[in-house]
Amino acid sequence: MKKNGAIVIANCADGTHDGNCTFIAVEPLTERYLLVTMDGTVGNGKVKPCGEGELPIGVATDEAEANDAVNVHFLGGSETIIAVAAAPISAGTIVAPAENGKVSAPESEGDHYLIGIAVGSAASAGDRIEILPNVPPALTIEE
Repeated sequence: MKKNGAIVIANCADGTHDGNCTFIAVEPLTERYLLVTMDGTVGNGKVKPCGEGELPIGVATDEAEANDAVNVHFLGGSETIIAVAAAPISAGTIVAPAENGKVSAPESEGDHYLIGIAVGSAASAGDRIEILPNVPPALTIEE
């Protein structure tokens, strides 16, 4: 994220990070709190909006243009996170990545990564929702 021409970073040093880290967005992040996934190999320092079926690593806490630095709040942290709902979600629902970095309850057949449990609720698509995150385990839904 840039403010007054300077790059504002969460943490750019190698090593461990306390729940947040700075990455470079390779695609625009059009709103705050979108889920992101690594772009390419883990460790390249670049993220993009997470799509359905992709492994999310965290939530970008700011909007960003392509090639901007952005803070990512890691999933699996010890505090709740905010995410953008792709559809209405009730509190207590397990949530997974939906398209364009948003979250939803996994309902379709196939592989999903469970990112946490909704603490609050979202009345409609685009609402921000509070989530208690976890490290995303894979889930396969079969009928």
